[in-house]
Amino acid sequence: RLARFASSLPGFIVDPAALRTCRAVRPPVRGCAGERIGREIRLGLEGRAHLFLDALRSAELLDALFGGERPDDGQFDALRNRMERLVSWGASLSVRAAALFCRADASSVDEGGALRARRALTPWRWGDALVDGTTELVRRRMILHGPLTPEAMARLFISRGANFLGDLFQLALVFAREGALARWIGNRALFVAMIARSACEREVLPDGELLMERLALAPGPAVGEVLRFLREEHLVGALRSREEALAKAARFLRTKGGHHAG
Repeated sequence: RLARFASSLPGFIVDPAALRTCRAVRPPVRGCAGERIGREIRLGLEGRAHLFLDALRSAELLDALFGGERPDDGQFDALRNRMERLVSWGASLSVRAAALFCRADASSVDEGGALRARRALTPWRWGDALVDGTTELVRRRMILHGPLTPEAMARLFISRGANFLGDLFQLALVFAREGALARWIGNRALFVAMIARSACEREVLPDGELLMERLALAPGPAVGEVLRFLREEHLVGALRSREEALAKAARFLRTKGGHHAG
């Protein structure tokens, strides 16, 4: 709690003598309920998370964050600097938590980091949505450091949502090396364009009822499949009007072999 107070209470400074006393009398971390530990970590990360990390290191409690592992001095300094930047950007709890488990040398899809994150987060009882979102941020962080096709970006936009992508861009940026910034900027421009197109979907995309009426579609999964296809086409800038969307939907159905009623 001293570490959490240092993070959340302005002007609070951990007294060295109090810290020594707490270290001497505190119970083993493994004996504490995971939900209790998770509550303190969550509150600490939501505040001035870099100061929270400083206090945890002074209290010799960093292993509580990393499932028994403890970063060396160089790794800790890099993590602290990234966390301070994320705090200054107002990053979400998911992004701050994901930064704990990302490694600078991760592969394009970081399954190892995602596994570490899930193993640490699950006992903290933060809720399935937050754990899943944080784990996915760790897994996908590196994809924004490389070339990403508009179609792949659109599929990620549709499947995970704009808020997730916004978090992913923050996480990727705080880990980005100089050589990867150009690709990050290019991917960011693509994302911003998709946000703008998403805002005018109602003016361009037909709804399910209109699709069934104009294309003689029967109710069922085919309607959702066509709507998803049209949304992806719209996000990549391939549609300019509702009539064009309907014509493309008809071509899509012919290519798929048709799902018409009757």
